[in-house]
Amino acid sequence: METGCFTEEILPITVKTKKGEVIISKDEGPRQINSEKLAALPTIFKENGTVTAGNASSLNDGAAALVLMAREEAEKRGLPIL
Repeated sequence: METGCFTEEILPITVKTKKGEVIISKDEGPRQINSEKLAALPTIFKENGTVTAGNASSLNDGAAALVLMAREEAEKRGLPIL
């Protein structure tokens, strides 16, 4: 992530918050991993389960969307062509 290999695949967006507008321009994951700490994390859904905070999907995984349309329609609406 730090090398910028996905920069061309991420489209910055402006998000309105209570404190003003924020530009989101980079992904939140993957995180740095420490295998000892990962192994010590408790399960989150059931006792003796397998899902922990370390292997569960992060919030940004569920926040993707795609709008597919003809180039002409995107140009008419002034939308970026990806």
